[in-house]
Amino acid sequence: MPTPQTTEEQLKHLIAHWLEQRETVSTCESCTGGYIASQLTSHAGSSHWFQGAIVSYQIELKERLVHVPAATIEQYGVVSREVAEAMASGVRQACRSTISIATTGVAGPAGGTVETPVGTVCVAIDTPRGIYSARLQLTGSRQEIIQQTYGEVIDRLYHLELQ
Repeated sequence: MPTPQTTEEQLKHLIAHWLEQRETVSTCESCTGGYIASQLTSHAGSSHWFQGAIVSYQIELKERLVHVPAATIEQYGVVSREVAEAMASGVRQACRSTISIATTGVAGPAGGTVETPVGTVCVAIDTPRGIYSARLQLTGSRQEIIQQTYGEVIDRLYHLELQ
């Protein structure tokens, strides 16, 4: 089978896999503001595999709703792989899903620093086979960075789950 070329094609393969394997998905989003959950649930039948989503834009919500340790945020910064991993683990537990996705970053146009410029996004995917995270450096407008993050997440999920 050839590798799907578009995000939409990859997602269709993922959905078929999740249904076949009885997997469920949840998201915890910060910089993407629920965009990933919205894209996932735009597919008919998503109630069979999508458990839920938390948009934890503020640090307090990351700590309170998905139990990201304040010490992790203090040590690594809110935009870090470690925080994304904690968010993914927390939402996976909260939603009792088999797979979870988390994003934290700076979509811009303001808010960046020298250490964490606009376009810096950390993503994490938590599965029964382990946790995967990455720090991305994306470019473009705020909406383009959000859309690119979604594409990167689906691509990584596709390669983790199906290859």
